[in-house]
Amino acid sequence: MEVVKKYLHKLPGFGYNSSNFKKVIASVTYGFILLFILVLIIPTSPTLALAENKPTKYSNTDIKGKTSLNKPVFLIQNGQVLLQTKSTSSGEFSFHFNSLPEGNHTYSVEACRDETRKLCRSEQTTLVIDLTPPTTPKLSSSQEETNNGKLVISGEGEAGSKVKVLLNGEEKAGSSISPDGKFQTEITLSEGSNTILAVSEDEAGNRSSLSNEIAVNYTKPNVGGVQTETVKVTRVIDGDTIEIEGGERVRYIGIDTPETVDPRTTVQCYGKEASNKNKELVEGKEVRLEKDVSETDKYDRLLRYIWIGDTLINEVLVKEGFAYSSSYPPDVKYQDRFIAAQKEARNNNRGLWGTCTTPTVKPTSSYVTPTNIPYVPQPTNPPQSGGSSYVCDCSKTCDEMVSCDEAYYQLNTCGCSKRDGDKDGVPCENICPGG
Repeated sequence: MEVVKKYLHKLPGFGYNSSNFKKVIASVTYGFILLFILVLIIPTSPTLALAENKPTKYSNTDIKGKTSLNKPVFLIQNGQVLLQTKSTSSGEFSFHFNSLPEGNHTYSVEACRDETRKLCRSEQTTLVIDLTPPTTPKLSSSQEETNNGKLVISGEGEAGSKVKVLLNGEEKAGSSISPDGKFQTEITLSEGSNTILAVSEDEAGNRSSLSNEIAVNYTKPNVGGVQTETVKVTRVIDGDTIEIEGGERVRYIGIDTPETVDPRTTVQCYGKEASNKNKELVEGKEVRLEKDVSETDKYDRLLRYIWIGDTLINEVLVKEGFAYSSSYPPDVKYQDRFIAAQKEARNNNRGLWGTCTTPTVKPTSSYVTPTNIPYVPQPTNPPQSGGSSYVCDCSKTCDEMVSCDEAYYQLNTCGCSKRDGDKDGVPCENICPGG
């Protein structure tokens, strides 16, 4: 014992003059060193982790995993070694199977320290081969249609699988089938005839045959005799153009805002402000689209009035000075309102009227005359009762104008630039002051 103490006192931390605290620290340190040495010299079994195996419809599949580097790995079933491999320098390994029959196949995987199969670590895994499609779903015959073209689809199918609903051949919605075999989901109908089918898909990826067919004819509702449609705005293009769900673009009827995205021109005065205001008003929101006479312009953009509740967004943009009134017959249902809104904005120097040096509308730069619309003759002598009764007619000379107001209407609203020959923003200088 004295000999042990003699040699112990020679170790750092255990000297005759060492404090008890130093001796405790030295003991812990030497303990860790001893444990590390034991780990190095005493053999242990390698690590083992198997990848998750989900049910599959393919009879050719793999068992994969990871273990210690360059270790032998064995595939065992019922106590017998079926296959043997060796992990790579990164510790990965796999066993491949060809033409496994349908059913559950359970195996044990052993990762061992050496070929003698001593000091091994074992994990169990099961391969599920499912080649049987789920039962065909059945759609209910009675459906409930909502006012905005939504249709609730319900039915029965194989519990645990998923149902996918096809509208006119395209997959539109999906839902899990509950343990009681019931499902319900919602789709958005297209205008006109709609053919609805469903198919079930199980966890392995097997698909059933198509369900019974449901045919639904949908017509967009008329509100007060006006055809409208409720949609969600996904993106604002600029001050007078938006994009709705499905990627379709909509051009506001009866107004025009300064350009921000037309590659043929630079960003115009108050264009960014108009675009930002439009985003504030409608982006990400549900709006109601109202059609006038024309369906689309020559760029295939829908031509519509935009409503949120009882608010006509086209009118708001004009009234607050972000847009001009821009009349294009035959789509003139609300033009009187837009003209009055523009007059109010101009008189109060709102928006572009108080910011831009010479605000001049250029309808042809962004609003495109509708195509395939029959020509509607306009009266050659419109009623002389103020701006709300003026009709766009760029063939009229200044001598034929009934007032200076009409001259400004033909220039700013209709884009008749001939009425401002010197480009100073003042039309028909023989009847309008300031020229």
